[in-house]
Order: sequence, then structure tokens, then C-alpha cells
Amino acid sequence: MSTPAPPPASRRVPSRDWLPADDVPITVKDKCFGTAQRGRSVSALVRAGTALSELPTPVATLDAGALEHNLGVMSSYVRQHRVGLAPHGKTTMSPDLWRRQIDAGAWGITVATGWQLRVALDARVRKIMQVGPILDDGVLAEVAAALTTDPEVDVVAWADHVDAVALMAARFPSSGRPLPVLVERGVPAGRTGARTLDEAIAVAEAVAASDNLTLGGIAFWEGSMHAGTEPQRRHLVETLCSDVVDTFDELERRELLSDPIVTAGGSAYFDLVLDGLTPISDRARILLRSGCYLTHDDGVYAEISPLKNGPQSFRPALHVWARVISRPQDDLVLIDAGRRDVPFDAGLPRPIRLLGSSREQSLDALAGAALIEVNDQHGYLRVPPASSLRIGDTIGFGISHPCTAFDKWPALPVVADSQALDPMLVGLARTMF
Repeated sequence: MSTPAPPPASRRVPSRDWLPADDVPITVKDKCFGTAQRGRSVSALVRAGTALSELPTPVATLDAGALEHNLGVMSSYVRQHRVGLAPHGKTTMSPDLWRRQIDAGAWGITVATGWQLRVALDARVRKIMQVGPILDDGVLAEVAAALTTDPEVDVVAWADHVDAVALMAARFPSSGRPLPVLVERGVPAGRTGARTLDEAIAVAEAVAASDNLTLGGIAFWEGSMHAGTEPQRRHLVETLCSDVVDTFDELERRELLSDPIVTAGGSAYFDLVLDGLTPISDRARILLRSGCYLTHDDGVYAEISPLKNGPQSFRPALHVWARVISRPQDDLVLIDAGRRDVPFDAGLPRPIRLLGSSREQSLDALAGAALIEVNDQHGYLRVPPASSLRIGDTIGFGISHPCTAFDKWPALPVVADSQALDPMLVGLARTMF
């Protein structure tokens, strides 16, 4: 990045105690760093007062201040509603960030695949929820070993069919602690989940009848439902919550539940979920699984998150910075970031900052600019013909959908404040993809 000049090495950097000391020498494989950083460690770069302008483009960054703010907002929210939080680890696949979420009060981490579960076990996460059944023999063996050797480890799986229960029961070791399994409820035309009350009861009874599995409660995901309008979607969420309450009441009547978990709540409708589960909130441990709250975004979740307005709203913490490399015509600017650098499945990134410029200058330079297309390594920015953008300018973009942003970056530099004229490096969050 060429704008502005590098800061003096004596500039003080705010400390972020949760960031691990990273003394591994940087190599050419570290996409987020360049020639000037190769061979040095992140810790050394932080001590030297490295600024964002010294890093190559494109680069994705995390805003430490915004991360801490979002952690505090979500922690306050779940405490206020007397529920727990098991954030989805697939959002970041970063044990560094998982540990910070747990330190901030999260019950544990949710995962979606056997490999993600193994990563969580290797990262010494003590409480792990697997979305779906665990059917891989090797993963089941690792889970059994962890449950046997560490009394503080808890692993919970899901099942929505008696066949999944049978496979887990047949493959999970019969000695040692049993594997807790949650019955997953779903809706017709949704994703997974038992479609009817009778199907859910059959799954629960199959789990209860097993010697090496134990019924742990009920799970569902309200985000799988699709409808034409937002009111229709909200009605579907409310209907599913009602079905879950009915299922809970019936399983309790049959005396199949003991200290149950009921888990739901993506990053869009967790407020509706908590309202819908009110009838059983004093009889179950409610766990939300929201994952995108940590970084939030400037796109889809900025529009639909329940906590999007007011002083206790989430702040976007994930940005991608790209350089203007071409202006082949007055109304078109090309940047050096594309599909391999930014998410594009839930809307394209939005230009929000010009590095080295004040907020007012950025607003003026980016007025009317919009990213309209991305290739593998390039982005097409439509601009007014009179736009002041020049080749060499570095633009900060707000992204949409964090889950498909993290997977493009083996590591993300953490800066103290992305709104500063030249944000300062305070650490690095590594990912496991």
C-alpha cells in the first residue's frame, strides 16, 4: 500500500492480551504479509509499530476494538435473557477467536463436520456441539477417547432419523461415558431435522434405548426456512419454535429428558427463537449458536441482525483492503481483490474507506462507487466519471457474510482500530481451513 507514509517504529500500540504471542517467522505462504515482513515474526512487527499501509494488498483485517465491542454486546444479551451461547466455530475456524469467545462466557463451540470437531478437540475446546450425527469411525473413536481421558470434555451430537441413531450406537464404544445426542426438529422443505412430532419421538426413543448414547435434548435451525417476504419468514420461525415446544413437552411427558439442552438461533432470528422458547425456558438450558455476531458485517447481517441499531448494536469488524490497479475508462475502476479474497455469495463488498483519508474525504472519494462484479483476482468498481480515485489508492471494503470471508484467509492481521487513518497492527488471528 502506498498511502500514507509508514509510521515511526516508536509509535505505541494498544495491547490486546487475548491475542497469542506469534513468534513464527513469516514466509511467502503468508498471504497477508509481503516482502518487507518476510522472515520476521508477528510479535516483532507489532513491537516495531507496523501499520496497515505497510502490508500488501489485498489483505483482510480484523478490528480488535470492534471484536471486543461485539463480544461485550452478545455477552450482555445472553446474560439478560438467561441463556447460553455456543457460537458456530465454522464462521471463523480460528481457535484463537474461539478461545476469546469462550473466555467471554460462551458455553463452548459448535462445529459442522467431523474435521471441525477434531480441530476443536486439538485446540482443547472443552465443550463441543456437532451439528448433525457423528458417523465417522475415527472421529467417534477420538470423541470416546476425549470423554474417557478428560472429565471436563463434553461432546454433543444431533440426530434426525433412527438410522443415524443406529449407526452411532453401533460405532461408538460401549465402554466409558455415553455420547449425548439431541433430537433435531425440522420443517418440510427445510434442511435436516425430523419433520413430524412422531418422527422426533421415534428418534428420541431410539437414543434412550441405546446403552452408549444418552438423550440430551432438542436442536433446530430456524435459518433453513425460506419464504418470499420477511414477515413470512418470521412466521415460519415462530411456527418451528412452537413445534419444538410441543416436542419438548411430549418428551418430558414420556420422562425421556433429564437436564436437557434446547439449542437454536443462527445470527438472524435469535430474538424470535428466545421469544418462541419462553414456555420451556425454565425447564431447559437454552443455547444460542449465533456465530456471525463476532465480526458482524456491512451486508446481510447489517440488515437482518436483531442487534443492528442503537448503542448496543454490533459493529463490523472484518474488512478487506484492495488497491486500485487500473482505471481503463472514466466510470470503471479495477481493484486487486476478487473471488479468492472476498465473499460474494450474499452480496458483494461495499467500498467504505479510503486508507489515509478522513471519514469526510473517504465519503467524497467513494460517493457513487459500487462493486458490480468480481473475477478470481479482480473486482470491478463502477464510479462516477468525476470520481477522484486514482491508481495506487487503497480502498477498505465492508463484506457481506463472514462465513465465506474467513475461508479465503489462512491468517488475518488484527488492527487496533480500522477507522484510524492508518490502522496499527496488534496481532494475528490464524484460521484452520
